[in-house]
Amino acid sequence: MKNFMLGISLIGNAFLGYKLIEQNGLLDELKNRTNAAKDSIEGQVNQEIGKITDDKSQEANGLIQEGAGNAKSKFEDVKQDLKS
Repeated sequence: MKNFMLGISLIGNAFLGYKLIEQNGLLDELKNRTNAAKDSIEGQVNQEIGKITDDKSQEANGLIQEGAGNAKSKFEDVKQDLKS
């Protein structure tokens, strides 16, 4: 019974934490920052694959994708600064 009550408490706290993050707009910021990091990393990987395979097109596309990820990250920084 004790473990059951602890489990219910844990679920309730996780739900409340999620709702607080969602209400403050932090969830969108986390999603945007995650997507920016994903784009940046994918771009770096594509650049390396392009270098290995001597595919200049893939290397260039990777550079563009990495730049887009970095730009998204900077945009989130600016949005955060404006909120402060």
